[in-house]
Order: sequence, then C-alpha cells, then structure tokens
Amino acid sequence: MHITEAQCEALGILNKVTLVEAPFLNIYQQRIKELWDVYKIELLFTGDIPDICNNFMVHATEESGVELANEGFDIVVFCVNIDKIDQTVAIDSVGQSYFHGYEKIKEINVNSSFLKANLYYAVATEYNITFIDGTSPDPWRLGATRPELIKMATTPIPSARRIVDIKSNSAFISMMWPREVPYFKLETNVNLGGRNTILPIETVLNEIYLIRKYCFENLSPDTDYTLTTYFGHYYLPDDGFESLADLQTIRTLKN
Repeated sequence: MHITEAQCEALGILNKVTLVEAPFLNIYQQRIKELWDVYKIELLFTGDIPDICNNFMVHATEESGVELANEGFDIVVFCVNIDKIDQTVAIDSVGQSYFHGYEKIKEINVNSSFLKANLYYAVATEYNITFIDGTSPDPWRLGATRPELIKMATTPIPSARRIVDIKSNSAFISMMWPREVPYFKLETNVNLGGRNTILPIETVLNEIYLIRKYCFENLSPDTDYTLTTYFGHYYLPDDGFESLADLQTIRTLKN
C-alpha cells in the first residue's frame, strides 16, 4: 500500500483507498458507481486484466457509468515464482510482455505434451470414436486429442472435496482442491437455493488443500435448500478442460 501511495504522490494524482466486503459483487458495483457519481471518473484500469471469476469486473462495472479498460495496452511481467515455472522461462519472461511469457509456457507444455507437478503429469492422448448412423453403409470416425491425468506412482490421485457447515440461518461451503494435483486454471462455484456466489469470503492453503470458503446468510431455519457445487479446471493452456458438478439437498437447523 505504501508503494502505491508513493507512486501517486510522485505522479501528483489522487490516491483513495476503498474497502470491499461480502457480498463482493454488490459492494464492487456500489464502489465503482461512486467513482462516477463522486469523482466523475469515466475509465477504470484494474489488475484483473485476463478473465477473472467469469468476467467478474465486467459485471462489476455494468450500469455504473464507468468503462472498464481491458484492451489496447500491454502487461509487463515483473515477478515470477520459479517453483511453479521453469527457471529458464522465468528469467526470460521478466521485463517482457505477459503474453510473451504465456506463449513460452504454452509452447513448452504443448511441445512436450505434459505439465509436470510433483508426481503428476497431464498427458495428451488421442482417441477415436466410430459412428454408424444406419443410413450409410460406411461408418465414419471422429478423432480428437484429450489430455488425461496420469500419476507416475502407485498411490491413487487424491480427489477434490467439499465440506458443508450448516446453521439455522446460514451455510458455509468449503471447496477443497488437492494442492499436488496440477492445473493451469481452476474455477469453483457454489449455488444455494438459486443464489449464486462469485468470490469466496476466504481462500487458505494448508499442507494438503487449496480451500475456497463460500458463505450464504439470511437463510430460513428448518428449510430445505438445493446445493450445487462446481469444480472446473484446465490441465494445459487453452486445452484439457474438465468439470465436475455435484447437486444435493441440505436442510438448515432449527432455531
């Protein structure tokens, strides 16, 4: 925060700190609308330049009077985690365009056909399906390339989990992804009784799981609600998307 304040002071521009809290989408929409109503700010630049949480910032700026600036400029890499990215690529990426680094990583993954993480590999495998439609004597084939997760060890691949904590007027859902299973991009979503969430109220890491915690409040006691949870992830850039949705009925506690 102090670095941002120093940059604003050096540039001679206003620095205003605005706090947001749950429900995040509604609060973001209110705060962004205030930028226009109070300061007549017309254009918003944000660090969330790629698609974050299903176009969260696009939805946050809707009907606010403020335009989201997400095109027409470049992103420069200034810091890379060498535990996650090959050191040669990391060194070459610093000071370069974000898209330069992205293409480098994609090139390595696609050319070698795997993404290594601990004892796991996402391997591109081919499959073919033969169709006979009953009207033509000649069958036809559909072929495609599909990444498949294979572990180079005897232990099974750990599964994603969810934990539901139900009270009389609220429910907390923890979406838990095993840290050692690789992914290029991970999406999670929770829907309860038709109410959807965009951002978790908390994200934590322990030795085993990445945990995203979602909260629903103002529920009616002793009432059934339909809970839908969703994990979606890419093993490789732009390829290998796999999704898993689960649906169940939960009941709030009595007062």
